[in-house]
Amino acid sequence: MSRKKLSKSNIQIGIFQDKSRLYNRAILEVLYNKEGATARQIAKEIQPKYKPITKEQERFDKPTYIEKNVNKIYSIIQRPNGRLLDLEAKNYIVSNEGLWSITFKGTLALAIIKPELTENAIQNPAAIITAHSNTFLEGIPDGSITLPFGITIDRSQYKKDTSKLLERIRTDPSILRICVEEIKQLLRDGMINLDVITTVSLGALLSASPQIKKALQDIVKALT
Repeated sequence: MSRKKLSKSNIQIGIFQDKSRLYNRAILEVLYNKEGATARQIAKEIQPKYKPITKEQERFDKPTYIEKNVNKIYSIIQRPNGRLLDLEAKNYIVSNEGLWSITFKGTLALAIIKPELTENAIQNPAAIITAHSNTFLEGIPDGSITLPFGITIDRSQYKKDTSKLLERIRTDPSILRICVEEIKQLLRDGMINLDVITTVSLGALLSASPQIKKALQDIVKALT
């Protein structure tokens, strides 16, 4: 992939640009540190930052006004055309029995606009990065598939390779930083639309990256 230096402003991620960008970001931020959360729990965590109550409301009836604001947020994120279903359709989050969690793609997207996450992960590796991804991998059928840019992969082997990559990210989050830089370069070059590309295609592009391959090889060498 090209290593040319380009302006940060060239990085375009749709969910962080449209009119719902604040809620999209807030949802990913809440789920980043959680194994799972209901829509109501997400709304409660978003409320203090995005719909705080006024000093007058706090003096008058703080619990009532907080609950009203939580309900407003809940309505926005939970409705049929709301934020949760939109983010799920774009593979940034997933739902399992009423609990929402961030996907690996969602983690990458959030880390692009909040690079400090990769630094924090280095200090405290988050198993959440792999928890939902293993479930995703189990649902990928075997057989070959042709991806964008002429990449053909064996899905059975892809699952094994991706599982190793995710485990390395959990135990050595410096790999996450490399993944983020690779995605940023693809976005700068206009080669992908992060809102549209599937998680499988994204994973294949990362797996094909010489930088990521080298980093994994270096880790393996260091362990032998």
